[in-house]
Amino acid sequence: MTTLPLDTALLYRSIPKVELHVHLEGACELQTVMATAKERQIPLPFDDTEKFQNLVSLSGPQSSLENYLKPLITTVDIVGGSSKAIEMLAYNFLKTSHEAGVMYSELRFSPIWLSYSQFAQITYDEVVDAVASGLDRGKKDFGVEYNMIICLLYTKPEHSAEMVDLALRYRNKGVAGIDICGGEWLPLHQLHIDAFKKAKELGLNITVHAGEAGPAANIKRAIEVLGADRIGHGYTMVKDEEVLAMAKKLNVHFETSPISSIYTGCEKMGEPHAIQKYSDNGVNFSINSDDPCVMRKTLTDNYVMASDVLGLDYKQIKQCVLNAVDAAFLSDDKRASLKEKILQKFTEVESQYNIN
Repeated sequence: MTTLPLDTALLYRSIPKVELHVHLEGACELQTVMATAKERQIPLPFDDTEKFQNLVSLSGPQSSLENYLKPLITTVDIVGGSSKAIEMLAYNFLKTSHEAGVMYSELRFSPIWLSYSQFAQITYDEVVDAVASGLDRGKKDFGVEYNMIICLLYTKPEHSAEMVDLALRYRNKGVAGIDICGGEWLPLHQLHIDAFKKAKELGLNITVHAGEAGPAANIKRAIEVLGADRIGHGYTMVKDEEVLAMAKKLNVHFETSPISSIYTGCEKMGEPHAIQKYSDNGVNFSINSDDPCVMRKTLTDNYVMASDVLGLDYKQIKQCVLNAVDAAFLSDDKRASLKEKILQKFTEVESQYNIN
């Protein structure tokens, strides 16, 4: 007999989690951003928490991905070029992850975005060093395992080769792969294609933002042209049976975020959701927070939405966690160790809540 608590948040806060899709730029906790604004004497209301929060986050869904990204851009303008702020943000990210029950996280970020602001500039290597330092401290204090993913930008093809070289330099220092984000609706530049080809040939793991604000054809392009092992979002795939069948055949993993899919305007509340069709069709997917601080929502909130709004049951949500373990950018031995810990924690939770 399966007995779920009346408040599913209690259960989904307790279960072990693996997060594969979360941006540091969108996971900047408020106090560090406010402190950085004050330190840099930026003319913002850094002494008024509510007013400041309204500048760097959203109170509800937006009509487009472009509108959704505006608070994130404001945040990056405040903390960019500050190794101190970036290190603290990465540290606090793992603290928050630990509180949400995360046992392993892959944190992605753009060294291009974080390397500069109007107040200061640091090198791309210094950005990665700062993130790695914060995550390493966080791992020691909170016990959350991590890897990093370097984001290339659709809008900056001239930097793509440099970003791949950066990822290769740090591949033994916590960088597990690359991503590309920030404008999938643009034509795919040859410089991006060349950079991803090099990354694939040299063994970097690849995930690609596709099918979020662009058509399902972008998912096919990400798999066939960029060599994607995983897809970030991919919601428009459900509109193309050919791409859906291809993704299922290849067992491509989709990193979904229920709440950001609504906040970006890609999906609509009250209408059939792509994640429901993923589940109905046996698509390999996980649940992630994407930009939690932009939306003032937690990873647990995404699990609760998957349950209470999208209708996924406990077994389906548990499978999402196990899917994430299997899709994580980990060596086989580390994956096996993580899965053992995850399953042990699930056993404890299921005993606590009388789930069998």
